[in-house]
Amino acid sequence: MDNQDGNRHLKPSRRGFITNLIPSRKGFIANYPNFQHWKKISFEARPDNEPINIYLHIPFCIQRCAYCYYRTTPLKGKKQSGLTDNYVKALCSEIEMASTFFNLKNRPVISVYFGGGTPTILNGEQFVRITECLKEHLNFDHPEFTVEGEPITLTQQKADILKLHGVNRISLGVQSFHSDILKLAKRLDAEDQVLKAIDIAKTTRSVINIDLLSGLAGETDQSWAYTIERALNADVESITIYKMELYANTVYYREVRMY
Repeated sequence: MDNQDGNRHLKPSRRGFITNLIPSRKGFIANYPNFQHWKKISFEARPDNEPINIYLHIPFCIQRCAYCYYRTTPLKGKKQSGLTDNYVKALCSEIEMASTFFNLKNRPVISVYFGGGTPTILNGEQFVRITECLKEHLNFDHPEFTVEGEPITLTQQKADILKLHGVNRISLGVQSFHSDILKLAKRLDAEDQVLKAIDIAKTTRSVINIDLLSGLAGETDQSWAYTIERALNADVESITIYKMELYANTVYYREVRMY
């Protein structure tokens, strides 16, 4: 299918993005049940002792990866302390307000998940501030505590802080063990840094998951087989594999449209 035929049914938006890209994000689940199935209940009818799961979003990354379609703020080349400090302050205020309004103090927290973005981009003091805020305003008693991380941002010092403050599951966004593929994806990691990060994560005695992304630019059967072999030899508790999908607000997409 040539460009003319392939783009005939696609209508660019005012921002230059194609809005009815095929395939669409069918099957992408941001929450369950889906928002349209939520039911409004009165304040009095809200449960006051049922367990809860907490998700905290850290919307910062070192760089924007070429495949990324999420709303994140790349911090490469920026003064990150002010941005992240302000966000941490706002997040802690939100935790306190939500706990008070929804009476969450009486509901045991069974899981906490720091997602992103890149949660391990936070410095140790910022992570401790959030964790202490959670413990102060929620019923926080040894939950499953997961933190996502990009390998290049996980230092031994940060890993020690995660362990000290109760993190027991670390999910590393590895994507590929092949340095050439990582470079094409505009990531700053390389294979040796990925392997080092996995070893650092293991020192926390947490459950370790690594995420892989199949179908990245430049991927071949041989490079993917190499990644799978390295992942299996990494001796981690779980491996999650996602497939690459092309979205209009990505570097990959802009590069494809140039040809």
